[in-house]
Amino acid sequence: ATGDFIAFLDQDDWWLPSKIQRQLEVFKSNDNIGLVHTAVTHMDGETGKTLPPLNPNAKPAEMQGDCFKQLLLGNPLYNSSVVVRSSTIADIGRCDPNLAGNTVADYELWLRIATKYQFGFVETEETCYRMHPEQGIWDRRAMLQAELAVLLNIKNETAWKADPKLRLRLAQLYDELAVNLYDFDEFDQARHYFKKAFDVCSNTRTGFRWLASKLPPKLIGMLRN
Repeated sequence: ATGDFIAFLDQDDWWLPSKIQRQLEVFKSNDNIGLVHTAVTHMDGETGKTLPPLNPNAKPAEMQGDCFKQLLLGNPLYNSSVVVRSSTIADIGRCDPNLAGNTVADYELWLRIATKYQFGFVETEETCYRMHPEQGIWDRRAMLQAELAVLLNIKNETAWKADPKLRLRLAQLYDELAVNLYDFDEFDQARHYFKKAFDVCSNTRTGFRWLASKLPPKLIGMLRN
């Protein structure tokens, strides 16, 4: 890529014809903006029907300006919606090749960009995210393991526990990873992360799930059903 801007587009997504122009207009408004993303529409890759968002609680429109702290709480940006300045990449570095598979290389890059640059946002839906069974997002176990590794590399567990919002975020990640490990019959690892969720955020829910994970798998299956 040799231009002044780099735009990301996954092979299964679409752009609207006006997308890049509208993003460049945002870049022109502020020299400290290093990344501009857009609102996204979701579409069934097979039927072409519009779908609700993957995460109805995500608020990508709030990712504007200085948003590193908020970005630590979750990644509402879609890779195909993002354009960055080439000078920003030259400054903070490219995607981390040590992040295996189709997991969170984009999220890790956005976090590094957010430490030094502001984000801009285009409110119109200029990106089409096509959903289908082969997407990497469905491998939640790999996604969560990579996400935890990235976040704990930025701040250690003690630092996450010191902030109420970060504490809850870390506990939720541990808990969700534990559930996914359990679904893959990795019972010892699941119990380990249920306990970590309880240690980070001790409440009735996390305590019950940790204790329940010690029951025989067949009994847990019956209770879940």
